[in-house]
Order: sequence, then C-alpha cells, then structure tokens
Amino acid sequence: MFGRRAVFGKKQPAIDGPARQDFGPNDRVFDPSLWEGERGEFLRRFGFAPDDPKNRLDLQEPVSAQLARDKAALSKALAALNRVSPNPIGAFTLLREELWHGRFGAFLLGRLDLSPHRAWNTIFLPLDSAGAAALGLPIGTKSDDDVAELEIFIEMIAELYSGKPGSEANALAIVCDGVAGNFPYLFPAERLDYSPAVRDARRRVRSFAFGRASTTRFKKEIIIKSQQTFLGKPEEQLVA
Repeated sequence: MFGRRAVFGKKQPAIDGPARQDFGPNDRVFDPSLWEGERGEFLRRFGFAPDDPKNRLDLQEPVSAQLARDKAALSKALAALNRVSPNPIGAFTLLREELWHGRFGAFLLGRLDLSPHRAWNTIFLPLDSAGAAALGLPIGTKSDDDVAELEIFIEMIAELYSGKPGSEANALAIVCDGVAGNFPYLFPAERLDYSPAVRDARRRVRSFAFGRASTTRFKKEIIIKSQQTFLGKPEEQLVA
C-alpha cells in the first residue's frame, strides 16, 4: 500500500497489503479427498464435479486477466509458427473475442473455461495469395458478426446449463448436438472430469462456433483443413 503523509509531524510507516496468492490449474475449492465415497456422490448429485471450472481457483480471477494471458499465449504460438513458415500466417477466431467482454464473459470463462484464444475457437490461415496457393487455404478474414446477435445464442446455452431452458434453447441444443454428432473428430471427448451440465454446455458453445463460422465465413472443409494442418494433437487441444 502507500506510505502515509506526515499527519502528526512524523511520517507513518508504510503498510504492506496481503500478498496475492497465485493459483494453478490443480488448485481446487473442494479438496480431492472430498470426491471419494458418499461425499463425492453427494457433491455430484448437486451438480458438482472435480474439474468443473467453478471448482478451480485459478479461474476465479477477472475475465480480463484470463483473456490477456491466453491472448499472449496465442501470440507466442503464432510468432513461432511464422518463424518457420515461408508465408505469413494469421490467427482468426470463429466467435468474436468481443463476446467475452460482454455480459457472458464470466459464463464462458468462469463456468465453462472456454477462452476465445484457444484451439477450439481459433484457426490459422494465410495472409497473402502465395500462402493461400501453397497451403490450399483461403486468405483469412475477421468476423463481422453482430455481438448482440451472438449473445442471444449464448444466452440460450446458458439457459440449458442452468436447467431452465425455453423452447428456443431446446431447439438450439438439438442443432448443436447434431453438429457435434456429425463431426465427432472435431468434438473429442473431454479429458477432464466435468459435470454433465458443463460437458454439454462446452460442446454446444464449440459446435455453435463451428456451425456459425462455417455458414457465414468459411466452408466447414476450410476449418477442418486448417485444424488438420496446424494442430498437432487435436484430441487434446480442441478440449483444452
């Protein structure tokens, strides 16, 4: 904190605030031992699971901090890619990053651990015609989707997550689940022990992102080819 001014003729000593504890991905609200036996069954019955984002302490920090960290990681990966590529490559999101700066940012990150800068929402594409010809991929374009319109769909997925969906949300679930079912290699099984509500919501956001982008900006074959070209372990990266 700050050193105080001399109020009574002498400068008061500076007082340090409590040190901030940095939590890692293995730090949990509920201790791992609580998931054993009847206690674990009780927690699961009420919608908790060991790896749910709301049980992870590192995901409770501000959305802005998490976004900055993930964006920096993506920039580092992109820089490494461009060091070995003969043609410039850019990163393009399926769903706009601005969606995370709005009212559903905390839901997408804090409840689902879905960041816009990770592999599920990012594809790499060439930035010039030479790269497009060499890779057989189009030059990348940024999304101009209306964020307010995107929020309508995310709100429906949030309704499904809460267990209180309307008829439109149920219809969206059928569409999203159908997309994921048609492209199982793009939607591999989760590697973490999530509750059913989290697993379903994560899959639906990801399938909505794929379906939306493939109908408004890129053919689905383009998204698939980009991931096959640039992702070394899609079965892990697409659910990270």
